[in-house]
Amino acid sequence: MKRVIGTHDGNEREIALLGKYERLSCSPGDYKTLMLMNSRIDVTSILPSVRVPALVLHSRADALVPIAEGRKLAAAIPGAKYIEYGDLLTTGALLERARG
Repeated sequence: MKRVIGTHDGNEREIALLGKYERLSCSPGDYKTLMLMNSRIDVTSILPSVRVPALVLHSRADALVPIAEGRKLAAAIPGAKYIEYGDLLTTGALLERARG
């Protein structure tokens, strides 16, 4: 879990916030269905038709999506800029920013 959300120091508060966020988002069955649906999405065939500036961000710390997939996505979009970074912005940090 710590690797998935990108917390390197084991921040229990961030992990607790993620757990709360997940429980409020959907049921376990709905989450499983959503993840299965998302894993079946393939936009590869339409990427060459993107005609707007594109920025692809990918973290080397992403435990779910291999870094090669981020590179492949960017390579398939004409003129895309690809930025690879080392740390994830955690869900806990996103929640804190949203709260203001």
